[in-house]
Amino acid sequence: ATVQANVALIRSIPSQYFVEVSGEVWRAVQNGHDLGTLSRQLHERYAVTRKRAAFIARDQASKANAVMKARRYDELGITEAKWRHSGAGKEP
Repeated sequence: ATVQANVALIRSIPSQYFVEVSGEVWRAVQNGHDLGTLSRQLHERYAVTRKRAAFIARDQASKANAVMKARRYDELGITEAKWRHSGAGKEP
């Protein structure tokens, strides 16, 4: 349901394809596919630019992973965490 809600926010893909896109995003996240594959599928099937397809793939996969991680934490009873930055690179 979360994936469908997030896909519904995409403006560069016509709404009649949202169910298909939701399925592709969910399968990619669930099966651990790389974002390049999802990006190519979005570019080829829905005529969005490569850059836009890459952004959509990254954004949707991140949102789906965040929801799954939050659910996992809830199931484990984790209620708080401490953020630590390694300082090793630009990205934490």
